[in-house]
Amino acid sequence: MNGNATTRPVVVGIFRSTLLSNTEGFISRQAEAVPGVVPYYLGLTLLSGAPLPADRVQVTRWRPSLLRQLAFAIGRDPAFNTLLGRLQPALLHAHFGPDAAMLLPTARRSRIPLAVTFHGYDVMLPDEFHRSPAGRLWLRRRAAVFAQAELLIAVSDAVRARLIELGAPPEKVVRHYIGVDTGVFCGGSDVERDSAHVLFVGRLAEVKGLGDLLEAAAVARSSTPSLTLTVVGDGPLSDQLRARAAQLALPVQFIESATQQQLAVLMARATLLCAPSKATASGQREAFGLVLAEAQASGLPVVAYRSGGTGEALTHEAGGLLVQEGDVGGLANALTELLTHPARRAAMGAAGREEAHRRFDLATQSAQLGEMYRAAIAHHATDHANGQSS
Repeated sequence: MNGNATTRPVVVGIFRSTLLSNTEGFISRQAEAVPGVVPYYLGLTLLSGAPLPADRVQVTRWRPSLLRQLAFAIGRDPAFNTLLGRLQPALLHAHFGPDAAMLLPTARRSRIPLAVTFHGYDVMLPDEFHRSPAGRLWLRRRAAVFAQAELLIAVSDAVRARLIELGAPPEKVVRHYIGVDTGVFCGGSDVERDSAHVLFVGRLAEVKGLGDLLEAAAVARSSTPSLTLTVVGDGPLSDQLRARAAQLALPVQFIESATQQQLAVLMARATLLCAPSKATASGQREAFGLVLAEAQASGLPVVAYRSGGTGEALTHEAGGLLVQEGDVGGLANALTELLTHPARRAAMGAAGREEAHRRFDLATQSAQLGEMYRAAIAHHATDHANGQSS
């Protein structure tokens, strides 16, 4: 960026209808790292989830109701519009397609350029499974979002391809990986790793594939009896997966949630990360797999299914091993291979760390996002100067 851009901070409104779940802390970490930008977090409800800077959280106090939802959906929420008028952001950045659809009329009425990041389910899930009110609104307005937004950000090439397949203009769609704080996820050379400790991090939902990991771990224990598992996450399959782990007599520690710092400590101690994300019965796939990048930045080898965007987050035979999606036997073999060959694990850990720092460093990725913001703002201003409607 030039000197003038860095000395004049740009106010950007980061929109998420619910601010922010524990699993969405990457949204604020990314925004806070963008140089020359002051992010304000805009939403309709505030969760006690991911930490946010209290002085830059703007949640309207109008009581949530069906009337309010309808008013917001047509851009006529008086409390939110007053808030927006006071803040005067140079750009609005919505996360997830359904939230962009909700925000669309407000962005149009206020003539503020709109950027949207698509994180996966919003475009990877087949249309017939978008059954919620927000999902149906997204389907109705999807073409309008593609037309009005200045910038459509895909978190992987897999998501970018799907956006274009759905009708997004290719020239608007930019693949941009979410960055990893390599100062936090750094492993630590003074920490001794456990000898056979497999870590899983993710929602306990079908797409994350923990059931396959439990079955594969039971097989792998025949050659590595000391194998233990730590599962970090919660979700709709929690009771079912806990019961299956007990049936298999697996030594598993379940942790419902962890902070970024706690997760970094777990990654510094584990032997490897397993991420067997796979396509669900509804057709949903993993968009990218940020945890794979975090593990590699920590020097932690990864075993994963090759599914959706996981092949972009992990290079086979570099930071770990990719297995054919749904191949539980292959998953067990990959676990056994790395658990029983410490020299190979160490080499993959070093290679993965180098690749993660090169490709996914938070400072680098957020600086790129800042340039995209400024280009979108400038393009929007040029269009309006030429008398075009956004």
